[in-house]
Amino acid sequence: MKKVIIFLSLFILQTILFAQTSVWEVKKDNDIIYLGGTIHLLRSQDYPLPIEFEKAYNHSDTIYFETDLQAMENPGIQSVMISSMKLENNNKLSQILSKKTYEALKKHTKSRGINLIDFEEYKPAMIILTLTVHELKSMGINTQGVDQYFLYYY
Repeated sequence: MKKVIIFLSLFILQTILFAQTSVWEVKKDNDIIYLGGTIHLLRSQDYPLPIEFEKAYNHSDTIYFETDLQAMENPGIQSVMISSMKLENNNKLSQILSKKTYEALKKHTKSRGINLIDFEEYKPAMIILTLTVHELKSMGINTQGVDQYFLYYY
């Protein structure tokens, strides 16, 4: 697991250091496609976005997002997503994690003001997602991302 985290960290770091832009232009004859590397959560100081995003947006007839953000706001879709994160067969998080891992997780969540008992019926991915968003917000990364910005506000 450490190797995966180190690899991903180095990949992200090299992308940040060596990428001149996160918008690429692909051309064939008179057709142009813009590809934008986006992040779903940003800091307020990340705005305004680099000018390349506005140029690509303004020169595009159609915009495609990774996720249908409007559908994600639908309570029915949210219910299905949450249900898919539940453990099956009445299993509990404390039963599927080793005692050592569960106790470490319990200590960590408590230090973040999160009650692990609230996640007993969910898969580990649910607590991982919750902790990730919590940590990002604590670092000031809490505003809409690029996709939401262009979908709702631009």
